[in-house]
Formats: sequence, structure tokens, C-alpha cells
Amino acid sequence: MVDAYASPNDLEMEVDEPANFRFRDWDRVDFNWITDRVAVGGISYDDATFRKLAKAGFTHVIDCTHREFHRIARGLKAVGIKYLNAYTGDDGQTKDIDWFAPIVEFGLAALDDPNTRLLAHCAAGYNRGPSAGYAILRAQGMSIEDAYYGMKQRRFVGIAYALDAEIALRKLGYVA
Repeated sequence: MVDAYASPNDLEMEVDEPANFRFRDWDRVDFNWITDRVAVGGISYDDATFRKLAKAGFTHVIDCTHREFHRIARGLKAVGIKYLNAYTGDDGQTKDIDWFAPIVEFGLAALDDPNTRLLAHCAAGYNRGPSAGYAILRAQGMSIEDAYYGMKQRRFVGIAYALDAEIALRKLGYVA
């Protein structure tokens, strides 16, 4: 899959097919599509971010970064995007079932509708967001290899909490 790039001058363009779309802007709307409906990235919110995410076609957002999420939840709701706050520190500490369970539940419920597009993000898009996206892909039945290498191929990041995701997914019954 070839990664397309959108410059700040392209922000008004229509986004019909997300599969090869990469959205990068100076106020930190940065994501890569891992599948045609699941993206991971790094987001820093300002008032324009909500509109940009809606324009990119997202219907659901999992935010692994922000403790103070009420303004973000209101802004996303105003543009029709459903939101899950899944804050955790990017501290290298084990992420357990309590962190992964709501992420996977929200992600799978969202993806039951074939018209949804989901973004899992953290601040930089290198650890927490990709790990959340990885867990959702694995819970959907994607193999470890396809989820892990597909993520690395399209986002070029570490998936710091992939092993934690595997342990949580086993406990939750999504993988054997």
C-alpha cells in the first residue's frame, strides 16, 4: 500500500477512499490508515482538529493521551464523532486488561457498522495509539504477523504494548 500525503493546503479536499490516505498538518493531525477503516496516529487538539477529523471521514476516536478530555469529547460530538477516552501514560509500564478491554469493546462495536472509520491515537502516534489499534485488529481476527507488520509498514512505529495487548486479548477470550 502506498502512503499518500496531504499538505496543509490540501485540507479542504474531499476524502472519499481512506485506504491510502495520510493526513499530516502542523497542528498535529497525523495518522495512517492501517486498514481501510482503522487508522492510528498522533493528535494534538485545537479547535480546527474536530473539523479535520470529520472531513477525513472518522466516525469514532479512541484518545489514549488526554486526561482532561471533556472539551475534546464535546468538540468531537459536535461534528458527529463518537469518542472514547482511554488515557494511560506512555511510561513503559505494563498495560493490562483494564486498559485494553474498553478499547477493544469500543472498537469492535464501532466496526460492526460497515460505514464507520476509527482512529486510535496518542500524542505522537508511536506507542499507545498504535498499540490500541493493534489490539482491535487482533480482536477482529487479524493474525499477529498481519497486525504487527501491517502497522509497522504503514506507520513506521514501535508498538510498545503489543505483548501486553496479546496477554489482555487472551484473558478477554479474543485470541487463543
